[in-house]
Amino acid sequence: MPPEAALLRGLKKMVIRECNVRDITLEEIGDDEPIIGERLPLDSLDAVEIVAALERYFGIRLESAGASRKVFRSFRTMAEFVSANANGEKIAIFVTRFH
Repeated sequence: MPPEAALLRGLKKMVIRECNVRDITLEEIGDDEPIIGERLPLDSLDAVEIVAALERYFGIRLESAGASRKVFRSFRTMAEFVSANANGEKIAIFVTRFH
């Protein structure tokens, strides 16, 4: 599996676990699907959980609401944000953990 695909898959698994998503499988979630407010039953409290998970797993912070909106646009944009801002070793550990 290419590194980008592994990161996307791991982020989807993280969101499912951190936000206790039920009735939607990993395979049903598209890479370009919005994370908040559409098909996934997530809200602003779930967004806080996801932000905390990004900080915990990758050591990166979302400093503004504008940055959060951009990152939460889709799983692909979240993966791009993580790739651009996180340490490669932390990404590798994350991918292994959520494989």
